[in-house]
Amino acid sequence: MKMNKVLKMTMTMAVALLMVASTMRAAELEPAVEPVPNRTQFNLSFRGGKPLQLVEAIAAASGTRPNVLIPPELADIEIQPMELRSVDVRGVFDSLSMLWRGSTTWVRSGSGSGSQMVYVLSRGTEMRQSRVFYVGHLLKKFKVDDITTAIRSTWELGGREAKAELKYHQDTQLLLAFGTSDQLNSMGEVLAQLRLALTPEGGDIKPAQTESKPAAVKEKL
Repeated sequence: MKMNKVLKMTMTMAVALLMVASTMRAAELEPAVEPVPNRTQFNLSFRGGKPLQLVEAIAAASGTRPNVLIPPELADIEIQPMELRSVDVRGVFDSLSMLWRGSTTWVRSGSGSGSQMVYVLSRGTEMRQSRVFYVGHLLKKFKVDDITTAIRSTWELGGREAKAELKYHQDTQLLLAFGTSDQLNSMGEVLAQLRLALTPEGGDIKPAQTESKPAAVKEKL
């Protein structure tokens, strides 16, 4: 009788140990599941403004201030107005980076997720190119400094002043520019507008005037 009880207890303990071992083995084989980042969704209504103003609007809408780094040279760029529904911080910054087409971008930094993520505003890697503009005709009314100041002011308004270079070649009256395609296109627009100031018609060549001669009068004999 005692032997039966001991045998039953031994078998019960063996089964229990096998079950524990099986459970531990299954846990080891099961792939680890990464935690889903806490990406709080919110509605964003932004009237447009500087990067820091966008950060303040996101903080007010989401209830959490995102971690951002904004370099001084990009602190005054203009961000367009936006009305977004059911978005998160990552979606807002990624969408802006796509809209800017590489000229400026929000770069995610750090190994964290959600509130631990850091977003760095930086210049993109857009290729620069050179272009030459003849400005000799504009020098009849403007100084070189006036022309270059107008161009740089346009770049600054669009947040595109950095990495652009201008050089005037006095002997040929050529203005040499080195920058992105957007910068060069806006420079061409500025020069076209300045050309309109030369004459009301927008050119520096006046139409030729012909002198009218009195018609000959034949006398009747």
